[in-house]
Parts: sequence; structure tokens; C-alpha cells
Amino acid sequence: MLEKEFVEYNEALALKELGFDEPCFDYYIPNKNNDPISKIFDNYELGKHNSNINTIYKNGIVSRPLYQQVFRWFRNKYNLNAPITDNGLGQYDFRINHNSLWSGRVWDTYEEAELECLKKLIEIVKTK
Repeated sequence: MLEKEFVEYNEALALKELGFDEPCFDYYIPNKNNDPISKIFDNYELGKHNSNINTIYKNGIVSRPLYQQVFRWFRNKYNLNAPITDNGLGQYDFRINHNSLWSGRVWDTYEEAELECLKKLIEIVKTK
């Protein structure tokens, strides 16, 4: 179930707009209905480009990073650290070191908390 490791399209697009430029193994490409679909680089593409798809293609193609890449990018570029924690009751929340921001709510799965945390980090950087 590798899908849950990758950032969803809307957040990937927002990250591109924020200047996310890390190398990625996967990307979203619009299909004939303009819906984004995932396409993993083949070995030729990786060897040929060996860089971020955002800097190679402009026509609606967006890098599809891993969550761990994105959280590392926020730590390194914006000094925003946001651990996701288990509250001991099988629920998850997050805290962001930006004004000691706590999510104020809990999620039933780690992945739900991770996505909401990412959305909040994007929002924080957009408003800076």
C-alpha cells in the first residue's frame, strides 16, 4: 500500500506553488479529462532527468513527493517541525513549532493527521 506514502494532488500543487523543488520519483500528469493521474518515473526518465519534475515540465505536471520529503523540506527551509503523535487512545494529533500551534483535534488514523498537518504547514507558509 505505497499510495499512502505520497502527497495528494491538491497539496502537491500547493507545494509546487510554494517552491518545493526536491527530486521525486513520481508525478501527477493530467489525463484527457484534465484529472491528475500518477505516473512513476521509469528508469530512463530517472537517469535522463535526475531532478524534480516541476523544473522539467510546465504543462500541468506536478511532482508527487513523499510525506517524509515534504516534512523534511518544511523543517529545513522554514524551520517548521510538526511531529504527529499518538495520544495513547488510538487517535493522532500534531503540534507545530510555530507559535506552539497544536491541532486542537484528533484523527482516527495517522494518515488523516498527517494530511491535515501538511495542509496547516502549507497555510502557515502561504501567510508568511
